[in-house]
Amino acid sequence: MNRVNIKSLFYLAIMQPGLYFTFETIGLQYTSATKTSLIIATIPIMVLILSYFFLKEKIRLINILGIALSLSGVLLLIFGGRNHEQLGGRLIGDMMILGAVISASIYMIMTRRLGKSISPVQITGMQIIFGAIIFFPAFLWDLPRLHWQAIRFDSIVALIILTFFATIAAFLCYNYALTKIPAARAAVCINGIPLVTACGAWFLLGETLAPLQLGGGMIVLVSVFLANQSTQSI
Repeated sequence: MNRVNIKSLFYLAIMQPGLYFTFETIGLQYTSATKTSLIIATIPIMVLILSYFFLKEKIRLINILGIALSLSGVLLLIFGGRNHEQLGGRLIGDMMILGAVISASIYMIMTRRLGKSISPVQITGMQIIFGAIIFFPAFLWDLPRLHWQAIRFDSIVALIILTFFATIAAFLCYNYALTKIPAARAAVCINGIPLVTACGAWFLLGETLAPLQLGGGMIVLVSVFLANQSTQSI
């Protein structure tokens, strides 16, 4: 791995987890979780546009249909429940979440390009190292206000699970996919997150799923299938 690649990987980490989680965390303080989910669901559209201009990836009609369907499926998952959060929030919060969308989209384009010369394991490893360096000053800033006695054992277990599964394993799979398939097709899978969240809440927390939410989940699965089909480009 040469110096140019290391520099590129540092910029990659600035985009995600750096800017993405910073924008998202701050944005959630000023806007609703519902509106955040809707804005985040536009990532595949942003990636589709960027991949066309910067990666010269072909836009296919069936892939566009898959993205459009995924958005409708996310809408049903969010609003199909009996009790859902209302839309609300301030413009500054919405702009922060939009910044997260742009950061994530640029990250996917950069990873797709870097994946041609760097393995997914190297990308993920350097991303985690640089990400830790980026957030370390924030950790030191909050350290004096941390109440160690309030930390419970189950919180430590949750942190370990988040570190190894939701971070390392997830980004490794994510980066591997980006080295194998076009960025626009991989991005559609992001809209499967609300479906996995809803199923997890049903299985682990005992929350019920409304019929419209189940329908939205099926639409998301179909959309991911359609978006990853190869047909004649338009």
